[in-house]
Amino acid sequence: LVNKSGRTLKGLFHTPSGYFFLSSQGLFFASSITDQLSDDRMIDRVWYREMCASPFSKTYFAASNEGLVELEAANGVCRVVQRFSKTKQILSLSPDFKSQLIYFLSFDGRVYSVNKVGKIQLVLKIEKEFRATQLRCHGNKIYIATNKGILTFEPSTRRQLLFDRFSGLISNNITSIAFKDGYCWTVGEGIHKIPLSEFNSSSGFSRIRLLRIQVNKVDVAISNLIEINHDDEVAIFMDGKCYRSNDDFEFAYQLNGSGNTWRKFPGSLQSIDFSSLPSGIVRIDIKIIDHQGNDSLNQVNLKFYVHPPFWQRWWFYVLVAFTTLLMAVVIFRLRLKVIQKKQMLELKRLKLENELRLTQQSALKAQMNPHFLFNVLNSIKGYIYENDKGNAAKYLSEFSNLVRKVLELSSVPTVPLDEELEALNLYINLEAMLLQNDFEYKLNIEDGIDLSGIHLPALLLQPYVENAFKHGLRHKVGQKILEISVRMDHEEQLLIIEVRDNGIGRKAADELNMQNRSEHQSFGNSAIEKRIKLLNFKRKDIVGVEIRDNFKENQSSGTTVIIQIHV
Repeated sequence: LVNKSGRTLKGLFHTPSGYFFLSSQGLFFASSITDQLSDDRMIDRVWYREMCASPFSKTYFAASNEGLVELEAANGVCRVVQRFSKTKQILSLSPDFKSQLIYFLSFDGRVYSVNKVGKIQLVLKIEKEFRATQLRCHGNKIYIATNKGILTFEPSTRRQLLFDRFSGLISNNITSIAFKDGYCWTVGEGIHKIPLSEFNSSSGFSRIRLLRIQVNKVDVAISNLIEINHDDEVAIFMDGKCYRSNDDFEFAYQLNGSGNTWRKFPGSLQSIDFSSLPSGIVRIDIKIIDHQGNDSLNQVNLKFYVHPPFWQRWWFYVLVAFTTLLMAVVIFRLRLKVIQKKQMLELKRLKLENELRLTQQSALKAQMNPHFLFNVLNSIKGYIYENDKGNAAKYLSEFSNLVRKVLELSSVPTVPLDEELEALNLYINLEAMLLQNDFEYKLNIEDGIDLSGIHLPALLLQPYVENAFKHGLRHKVGQKILEISVRMDHEEQLLIIEVRDNGIGRKAADELNMQNRSEHQSFGNSAIEKRIKLLNFKRKDIVGVEIRDNFKENQSSGTTVIIQIHV
């Protein structure tokens, strides 16, 4: 062979048609090994590393920096048929004649296969800490040379095993693999000859041995069933033999055969300690896991019977059941009292509601006091007789408006403040008609009050105004004054309405009522009290009423009613 170009050869592959020369500068083909290796012999200017014959055709496959290349050589001529995985750098390849596949290894640690129809399939992804350099197929396994030893992989079962210095290799850094006469030859800090049987042998797997068991730091006899109490401390001493891993292994245990839930701890520990075990029958299985994740050939299997604590005994359950039943009876009785109390309150509320319905009829009657109606109609009739049509029409219109307004407001629970004051003004105007010309009415409303936005119980104010006329102003001699003030306590969210008159006062009115007992009972003294009581039944202090006597120079000068409404 004449190589005047000085190119470094990476491999040589012989075919019936000639020789392939693989180098970092390209792939060359010559019909004879003595031919001169010149540029006219170059087939492809890409780095080539390895080559093999196809297991399913008369072509050849080569590993290059631009993928897997299929080549055809005949009659001293060679050509590229096709390329696979062009973007990958292929390090090594190997044919599997039995499966008719070619396996190849990429620079990123992935192993692929290609079949006779050119289908590429990912077979294995090697972990990142492995740096693979070469791949070879032998028997039913793929052998991969890595910096951590020889990694074996069975495509049919997908089982992986690592054969390294703990398994008998003189070095983990393997660069090349070959097979001959039942042996695997490796290159790595020398040449190592390994029987293939070692890759399948279980002689190097670990074993575990039980030494002794301690309960509360005292040795106990090892038997098929060991009885202990629930609060006893248990220590299980073991010994592990794992020459293949050079004692680099872990102990693992599980309770009651809990599937794959094994708890691991270092093999350097001498014992497994349990501060307590669950009650009843407890089975403990212990094994060894070597550095490759293989289980030991044997396990230690122990069985304990743990006596339950007193709170898990039958008599304790009976005691708890009896106590629970007793508490349930006590709670039931207390609950029954609460329910009965609620029922009494509900009955009281229903009674008040029923009384309110009755008082609502009385309310309408009070609003339309027969004496008041009779006096108003007589006064209107007087204006008619006097041919004072203007006043007659005026008061008749106000009277009809008052009747309509009272009927409307009697059917709703709450009304806007402006509508309540409108009905009140109609009533006051008619009452004023029955008095002499010495009556004066004042309405004071604080600035900023939203008359249409504030609601209050319907016809709440009229009974107090009626009482002011009936018991105070009608018996007053001289100037008669009725003053109504409306203001807002924004801090307490209270609407405060004061009805003040300069009548004869409550004491003098009571004396006159005793002399002239009237069948008409004032709504303000009966129905309104029940109505306010019901309004305050569910929520305290919705409506509050305070009545004060006015005095001037130690003489009674009328009455003031203060009504507070939460809005």
